[in-house]
Amino acid sequence: MLKIATLLLVYALLLLKAPDLRAQDPHFSGKDDMNIWYNPALKTNKIPVTHVSMRSVKYPNIISYSSKAATIELPIVSRETTDYDNVFFMNLAAGISTDNSSDHFMNSSTAMLALSYAMPLNNDNTYLALGLQGNYSFNRVGNTYGYNLPDEFDKYGALGSSMTIDPFGSGFNFGYFTAGAGVSVFHSGNRKQWYIGGSIL
Repeated sequence: MLKIATLLLVYALLLLKAPDLRAQDPHFSGKDDMNIWYNPALKTNKIPVTHVSMRSVKYPNIISYSSKAATIELPIVSRETTDYDNVFFMNLAAGISTDNSSDHFMNSSTAMLALSYAMPLNNDNTYLALGLQGNYSFNRVGNTYGYNLPDEFDKYGALGSSMTIDPFGSGFNFGYFTAGAGVSVFHSGNRKQWYIGGSIL
C-alpha cells in the first residue's frame, strides 16, 4: 500500500510541475499529425496516410530557421481479412525531418523507420499496440572557421555554449543511431476514439 501511495505522490508532483516545463521541439506544432515520431505504437487506424509539415521562423537581426518533416504510414492487414474491425494489424512508418538555420549555422536531419503491431483486446475496437523505432541523425552545429555567430546572436546562448564545450567538433557533421520503443492502448470506434501510451526514445 505504501508503494502505491508513493507512486501516486510522485505522479501528482509531476503533474503539478508540468505547466512549468518548456520545450523547443520545432515539430511540436504538428505533434498530432506526426505522433509516430514520438511513439511508434500510436497508429490508431488502418488507413494509409502521408503527413507533410513545413515551418519557417524568423527572428529579425538574430537568426532564422526552417523545419520540414514528412511521414508515410502503411498499415498491413492480412489478405484473408474481410471485416476490418477487431483484427490484428501492423504498421510500417518512415519519415525524414530537417532543421536548417540561417548561414547554415545549425543543420539537423533525422531519418526514421518504425514498425508497430496492434492486437484487439475485445470485440469493440479496443487495441493494445507495441512499436519499435530506429532513427539515424546527422547534425552540424557551428562553423568550421571559428566562433562566428549569426548577426547579433547571443554568444552565451545554447549554440554558442555547444561550440565552447566542443570547439574541435564545431562545424563538423556527426551521424548517430538511436532506437526507441512505445506502447499504447487505444479505442477506434465509430462514436468514440481515445488513446493512452508511453514511449522511450
